[in-house]
Amino acid sequence: MDMDREGDDILFNLLSKYSDIRQTAFDIGCGNGIIAEKIRTRFELKTECLDPYAYYSGNKLHIIKTPAEEISSLNRRYDIIYTIRAFHHISSVEKFINGLKYVIAYNGVFILVDWKNSFDTGIPESYYSLREVKSMFEKANFTILESGEGKSVFYITIKYDFKNVHFSIKNGKPESLSESDTIIKSVDKDSFEIKDVENAREIAVLFSGKFGEREQSLNEKGIKIFLSSGDMKKDIRFFKSIDKLKRCIWQPSCPVYLRFKRGEIPSYWVDNYCFIGNKDCIRYQMEERGEYHSDYMLPNGEIVR
Repeated sequence: MDMDREGDDILFNLLSKYSDIRQTAFDIGCGNGIIAEKIRTRFELKTECLDPYAYYSGNKLHIIKTPAEEISSLNRRYDIIYTIRAFHHISSVEKFINGLKYVIAYNGVFILVDWKNSFDTGIPESYYSLREVKSMFEKANFTILESGEGKSVFYITIKYDFKNVHFSIKNGKPESLSESDTIIKSVDKDSFEIKDVENAREIAVLFSGKFGEREQSLNEKGIKIFLSSGDMKKDIRFFKSIDKLKRCIWQPSCPVYLRFKRGEIPSYWVDNYCFIGNKDCIRYQMEERGEYHSDYMLPNGEIVR
């Protein structure tokens, strides 16, 4: 249908802005999976879907047949979450919006494209206005990145500003979770107040003394893992400045970045090196000296095939 094309084009244009540093996508209300399949291939994103009534017939997408209102029960975070022409089907949008906080990754985005409430689709359903939807997300403490309207649809892109970061601590110092007796503490990134972790689902960012097996397991579930400097306040200042840091000049063609996009290595390596221009990267140093280095070399010098 021609009226579907406008919404599709808007969604793909928005995705083109955000997909370059993100690896996973989550489709809310995928239906037959056609759009999710296109996004998976065009943007090289690991794409999963949620739809209790999905009728997808392929084998490339993982479909979770759970109502959107129960999104908080999922045990992972996604870099990009989107829904197109499905938001008006959600029975409790307030519950859904609050649940997003538990599945959107740090630096992740949620993209919503839906019919305008003034547009006649020929189906007797209730639709929202852009102003109503913006108000819903603002009340839930989301930040609106951009929004607008087409002839038949409106769109909105939002992110969530996580108030707390987490640290894996042993004997008062950052340590790997893979070590025994290591605990996780929650730290307010503005007041530096330290608290016990009340709900592990709230963890979106974890500073660790080492990238061990448990860190990798969390990273694979969409939690961003950063290597701690050993100084909690210094780590938080670094975290708050991430958006201002420039990416490595070699990032677009670097085998580490390309392997990340193919899903061969966890995001830990690009988060700690490529996207913040970390010149401690062994690959960067060897490139500067004009020395050969294997495509399988990680930023710390390890060769991992």
